[in-house]
Amino acid sequence: MAEEKLIDPMKPKQEKVKNIPKKLQKEYMLSAIVDSENEKVCVINGKIFNVGSTVDNIYTITEITENEVILENKLNKKLVLTLY
Repeated sequence: MAEEKLIDPMKPKQEKVKNIPKKLQKEYMLSAIVDSENEKVCVINGKIFNVGSTVDNIYTITEITENEVILENKLNKKLVLTLY
């Protein structure tokens, strides 16, 4: 996948790509959530966002700004993805 080539070359080990709901793919162009050894990243509209290592299960995008995406899960835990 092209997205994997954009990820930090110091972390070449991508283990899982999670299934992204069609609605997110269509509305937000969320194309991949890549789970590497110690870090998770997602690719939104061709830009890579750092998700850190605390993502659990499914987050819903609640807000998108110029360089941040704000997600929230069912437990009302918010997660801010910052463009890097």
